Amino acid sequence: MDGQAQAEGGKYVVVWNEEMVRKSFDLFLKGRYEGDELGLVMLFARRKYDPNMESSEAMLCRHAFNVQDADADGFLRELRRFEVPLGTFTERPKTNKPKKPIMTSKATVAYMTLNPKSTRLAWLEANQKLMTVLVKDPAQALRAFRSCRSTLDSSLHTATSRRLFMDIDVDSKDLEVLLSVLQVLQQEKSMDSIVGGVETRGGYHIILQKSLMQKSAGRSIYSMSTDSGFSAENRTGDTITKFDIELPKEPQIPIPGTVQGGFRTLLLTREDLGKILQEGGVPSAKETETGTGLDEIRAQMAAEIGEEGEGEDGTRGGERDVVRVGRAVTH
Repeated sequence: MDGQAQAEGGKYVVVWNEEMVRKSFDLFLKGRYEGDELGLVMLFARRKYDPNMESSEAMLCRHAFNVQDADADGFLRELRRFEVPLGTFTERPKTNKPKKPIMTSKATVAYMTLNPKSTRLAWLEANQKLMTVLVKDPAQALRAFRSCRSTLDSSLHTATSRRLFMDIDVDSKDLEVLLSVLQVLQQEKSMDSIVGGVETRGGYHIILQKSLMQKSAGRSIYSMSTDSGFSAENRTGDTITKFDIELPKEPQIPIPGTVQGGFRTLLLTREDLGKILQEGGVPSAKETETGTGLDEIRAQMAAEIGEEGEGEDGTRGGERDVVRVGRAVTH
């Protein structure tokens, strides 16, 4: 076992803070699913996190789970299923190359889908795909049969049942960009539509409940992400462009309380985001000694829920420095 594997305890480290994961389930998923709907959690590896990878990204594992019957502890258990021995998950750079094991947690990120997925729609699509193989290419029947689970999961991933959320993906660590979005939501009287947010390795996600949004807010946010004429000045005089703000059609976010490319993601409540807005923006990462400008929020969160998650070095939460959690990492 190499030094990196020893440092990670010989397994993939996904969860760093259990209570934050539980709170994320309660905030984004609990009580929102019905009927035939399921949720998805996924583990990816990305070359932007680990330059030793040959492919740009690889989906390592994907679990469908029944949100209606689950609770926060059950959600946590779904993520713990990813924490298997290093080398279990592999990438396949090219079809003519052998699979290559992923040997570090620093390559990985755990995502969850936000909008519920319809098992009925997924079943119909998967059945059509499999029947097409049987009719048009019977020689591939065995291969299709062996990949039934993968086909079902893939179909489920795209079978959105209802679009409950809008995800504003701020692809910048500069809090002035985040502030510009919050100001628009305030101007359009849609702050109450904020469900919560996530600080990620490369920026922020703001999750809105679409049914509580003013229509004008949706149009304004959309124009910020697509209108080439949009710009705003940040503290350094740089221009914020449309490329800093994206609106993914199918929202899936790094799960707060998990490790994303070596960065410990943070759950942001509506109150946290309101505080940033009220104070007119807190110092950006490059203006603080500790790194993110969210240290006060992080310290308060750590004090309230503790840091009982397991870190990349195998330590439990109480053994780690709170300020270290707030280090800045560029994307």
